[in-house]
Amino acid sequence: MKVTIDIPEALYRRLKAKAAADGRSVRDVTIEAYEAWLPPVPFASEEERLAAAEAWLAEWIRLGDELSAKLPPSDRTASQILMDDRRAKDY
Repeated sequence: MKVTIDIPEALYRRLKAKAAADGRSVRDVTIEAYEAWLPPVPFASEEERLAAAEAWLAEWIRLGDELSAKLPPSDRTASQILMDDRRAKDY
């Protein structure tokens, strides 16, 4: 949809210069600004909702694997670490 808006000339010049410097169009920057300002659109279907949930979970698993790979090796389980920590703090 085409829309005509009236914005201050100085603001438009700044927008156009920044968009050009970033290698983007004013249209793309404007759409991004509207999308950031508006609340998210609810999922159109159950399939979209499930796909988004699966993508979210996959990203959490990826981050967990990435962080786990950076941990020093340990022969203790997570439960043992928590129990040892609780004992040390006298809960």
